Formats: sequence, C-alpha cells, structure tokens
Amino acid sequence: MNALSYRVPFKRSSSLTGKVIVNNKLMNAKRMTEISAHVEQESMMFNYLTVEETLQLAAKFHLGPEQTETDIDRAVSDVMTELGLQKIAKSRVGGAQKRGIR
Repeated sequence: MNALSYRVPFKRSSSLTGKVIVNNKLMNAKRMTEISAHVEQESMMFNYLTVEETLQLAAKFHLGPEQTETDIDRAVSDVMTELGLQKIAKSRVGGAQKRGIR
C-alpha cells in the first residue's frame, strides 16, 4: 500500500520499479493523491475510540452523509448484535502502545 500511495522513503540500498495504471492512465504521485487516499491501520485516533464509536465512524463512511443519526445508530446496533459485541461496546479498541479490548 505504501508503494501504491507513493509513501515509500527513498534509500540508496533499495529500489522500486514498475508502473501504476488506473483506468488505463499512467499514475504519478500527484495524480494518485487526487483520486485515492490511504489511511494506515494503526492510526492513533482509532486506538482511543470504543468499539461502538469505531463502528459508528465506519458506518458514517460506508452509509454516506444522506443517512440520519438514527439510521447509523440502527446499523451499528445491528452489527454489534450480529457479531455479539454488546458486552464490549464501551471498551476502547486500543493498539500497539495502549492495550484495549481483549
């Protein structure tokens, strides 16, 4: 993902070759950042969110801005019920530095 998003640091001892083509167009760093985004999985923000807050954020991204808070809350509740997450809904997700759900 770092290579595709042009986030690979240059080092004399390494090389990266190839072409990135999207919709039959050759990409460069500028074009790629105009049409895509890459968020690293270990984002600090998510470490401090609860399971419920994380699902709410994901639902907002996935369902889109036209959805009401009631629709989003219902979707989150349905997912938590389906996955059996109600008992840990208020638990922090955590990350490498700060332990969270277990």
